[in-house]
Amino acid sequence: MFYLESPAGVGFSLCPDRHECRFDDNNSADDNLQAVLAMLQKFPEIQNNDLYIAGESYAGIYVPKLVDRLDKYIQANSKSADVYVPNLKGFMVGNGVTDWRYDTTPAFLQLAYYQGIFDEKAYQSMQKNCDFKDLNFGTNTSIACEAAILKIYRLTAQLNTYDMFGKCYQDTGSMTL
Repeated sequence: MFYLESPAGVGFSLCPDRHECRFDDNNSADDNLQAVLAMLQKFPEIQNNDLYIAGESYAGIYVPKLVDRLDKYIQANSKSADVYVPNLKGFMVGNGVTDWRYDTTPAFLQLAYYQGIFDEKAYQSMQKNCDFKDLNFGTNTSIACEAAILKIYRLTAQLNTYDMFGKCYQDTGSMTL
């Protein structure tokens, strides 16, 4: 098993030049393809192993794009005896973002309400004023919707949204609401 942090510049990965660190989903997938192929070629003892690609959260975008590129690479090179072709078997994504419009802000707002993070009045204001199919601040949302959501964001600003029930170790002395 090996882990790939993507895109460069996140986590413990390095990106020495800010101009090189301009990524979108497509060029990240291209870079990930090169990284996977390089890793497998560097360690010939694992080249014949089955290859599964896995990820979570935003990997719901990254993993399918990488697998698509791997599949195209395999199809293009499967008859070339002198080109290494990985033994791709499948992929899996846990709690994946598949569509930003539904899986991020709307999902967080629903989850926060159902976990009791904010009250019925704030939820009703959000429901009344927002179209959850088009939550794109500054372009598709009304002023009333943005005000309702910003109120909720202020109420949830101190939360670790990745572990809402864990202990909070933040220094809250400098935070003002």
